[in-house]
Amino acid sequence: MLLSFSAWMVQLTNRIAGLLERFNFVMQAKASADRINAVLSVEAAIADPPRAAALPPSGGGLRFSNVSVKFGERRILDGVSLDVRAGETVVLTGRSGSGKSILLSLPPRLYDPGEGGVFLDGVDVRDLCLETLRSAVCLASDDAVLFNDTIAANISLGRPDASQAEIEQAAQLAQAHRFITEMPDGYDAGIGERGLTLSGGQRQRIVLARALLVGPRLLLLDDASSSLDPATDAAVWQGLTGREQKRTMLVATQRRSVAARGDRVVLLDAGRIAAEGTDEELWRT
Repeated sequence: MLLSFSAWMVQLTNRIAGLLERFNFVMQAKASADRINAVLSVEAAIADPPRAAALPPSGGGLRFSNVSVKFGERRILDGVSLDVRAGETVVLTGRSGSGKSILLSLPPRLYDPGEGGVFLDGVDVRDLCLETLRSAVCLASDDAVLFNDTIAANISLGRPDASQAEIEQAAQLAQAHRFITEMPDGYDAGIGERGLTLSGGQRQRIVLARALLVGPRLLLLDDASSSLDPATDAAVWQGLTGREQKRTMLVATQRRSVAARGDRVVLLDAGRIAAEGTDEELWRT
């Protein structure tokens, strides 16, 4: 009798322990769901305008008009005015924290300026629907996100309807086609979370191919080739600028080898334009 009672108590204890474990799992799932719902319920700070304007059929001219950006009490950009002509390559340079990356984030409306405006081909970017704007303006940065999917899926993220031939052409311009085809599964190879199976330079070339596939009239590069060796970097630059129709590019870098390739160099200091001219002119001053 005592043995039967002991066996029954063991079974009851095990079942209670199982119920407690399931209860803890349910509570953890509820907490996770609450956090997800909190994120989903946040109203987007950047939204489409009530009545969207239209872009001209072609162009690429960009104008920053007296742009200022503040985060809290800190002024990141202070009255920046800059004109970039269609087809021109302008390089932004300056020390870390001078405002280069924030300036590049304004044309695609990752942020909106607190003062002033940003104009693409004469149209205030805040008057454009986001889909139209981000088809015309692409930002490739050194920390862009890659997803746990195939290489082809990551390149075609901005254009999921792109053909295989178009994907490969973009990869060739970004100097990525060769290393992709040397992988066992080629363009169907998985790259892991955030592209962990790739080197830093390979990840950057995938991001560049993604931007080129969209075919933007304005391409923004934020240290997008910082992990590339000089020879590959030069070949990538040739792919960016060697096409029949020259695109407008705004490039942020601290490397003089990149700055020397620009039509014009703009030096930022503490959120303001400190100097402007060719690479040689700035180095002489």
